[in-house]
Amino acid sequence: MQDNDKILENAEEILSAIKYMESIDTDAAYRRDLRALREKRREGRTKFWLRFAACLSLPLAAATGILAWMLFNPVESEQFASVVAPVGAVVKYELPDHSTVWLNSGSSLSYPVRFSRKSRNVQLEGEAYFDVQKNPDRPFTVVADGGMKVKVLGTKFNVSAYKDDSSIETTLESGKVEVITDSGVSLELIPGEQANYSKESGHLEKHKVNAYDHTAWKDGKMVFRNASLEEIFNRLEHKFGINIILSGQPSGDERYRATFRNESLDRTMDYLGRIAGFRWQFEDENTIAVQFR
Repeated sequence: MQDNDKILENAEEILSAIKYMESIDTDAAYRRDLRALREKRREGRTKFWLRFAACLSLPLAAATGILAWMLFNPVESEQFASVVAPVGAVVKYELPDHSTVWLNSGSSLSYPVRFSRKSRNVQLEGEAYFDVQKNPDRPFTVVADGGMKVKVLGTKFNVSAYKDDSSIETTLESGKVEVITDSGVSLELIPGEQANYSKESGHLEKHKVNAYDHTAWKDGKMVFRNASLEEIFNRLEHKFGINIILSGQPSGDERYRATFRNESLDRTMDYLGRIAGFRWQFEDENTIAVQFR
């Protein structure tokens, strides 16, 4: 009897448990669990992206700062151009700052397509006459081949810096210039002065000259006053792109005065031969032989 009562009691407990389980809304529970899982995943993703954004914020801020700096302080990549005067010709040219340059025969000038905000630098090989626009905030500097540069604000001057010459000459017509050597030696010129820099010794000196004698070439003239034959021949070599080879020596230390205006090489040599006492002839198209009597 007791066993039957116990079995009946267990059956009632089992039936009660079954009814409780049947009363549970499994679909709703599933949906609740699914929502909870999604919420946890969403919170996890949010935390991940917040951490990721925090990691990116520093370099992003730095990049933004750099871009802003570049916008208001653009980096100028220098592009250069050059102008060349053919042998026997004089070329007049206007630079980006509206300064004007005349290039003598066989000379070349390299310059930035756009000058920087603080300076105007050009590179010269050969001879050039400059008429520089004044700008105190942007000094104009001519860097001459051979170890010297000329710094100006606004002025008219001539620089002769042929590669095969032993010296570099700077002649001031107006304004003021500062001549500076690579070793740091410098001097200032006033109108009518010429600076002479020896490439071999590095010595720099200045003296008085007639500026027009050294700048008349831009007008098609060669002006010589109290000039030696060596100086005259040197100028002719540059103008006509030739070599003059001497045989013998002129008598005494003669000085010559002459002005040539667009004269041919033949006529110029004929005239000099008569006054200086020498014969001359072409050895080839680029070489003249001079024989002193």
